[in-house]
Amino acid sequence: MEVAAQLPPPLPSVREAVINFGNKTAVGVSVMAAAVTLFLLILLTLAVPSGVLAPLLFCAGGFLAATLYTRASGEALSPRSGARMGFMTCLWGFLVVLLFFVLLAAAIASPDIRHSLLLQMQQMQQMQNSPQMAQNLKLLENPTDFIAPTIVAVALMFFVWTLLSMLGGMIGARLSNRNHASR
Repeated sequence: MEVAAQLPPPLPSVREAVINFGNKTAVGVSVMAAAVTLFLLILLTLAVPSGVLAPLLFCAGGFLAATLYTRASGEALSPRSGARMGFMTCLWGFLVVLLFFVLLAAAIASPDIRHSLLLQMQQMQQMQNSPQMAQNLKLLENPTDFIAPTIVAVALMFFVWTLLSMLGGMIGARLSNRNHASR
């Protein structure tokens, strides 16, 4: 007579999240993480004008989104789902930044507003005597000179922000799952 081997009971399955724009929790968390990231970006830009620390901030935004989603939903995130959370966070933040770029371009296209900006910047240049200010003045005098470089800069910014946010989301998903599993 054979003794049937006793198998341990199966581990409870952890439901993996489906991250897309139809997931209301994912959308809400990513919008909130984008708002926090943009707010911190503004503060960081005021504190460190060179923008050296900004890449870390976007990585942190994706990390925050993945971590908050795991806490809010109780669902596990795979690194792929974490990357999606990071992408969604970056997309919301980038749309806000893009809106400001469009508003700035529309303002500069207006001759009256451009003239007013030129006068203000000339006064600032006299006070600061900055070579960067002189370069900005030249760009404002002929706005068509900065359209192509601005488009390239915005596209590059989106690419870099997206990669960093997705990386942060992947890291956040991995660490959140470890913390989630140890409970």
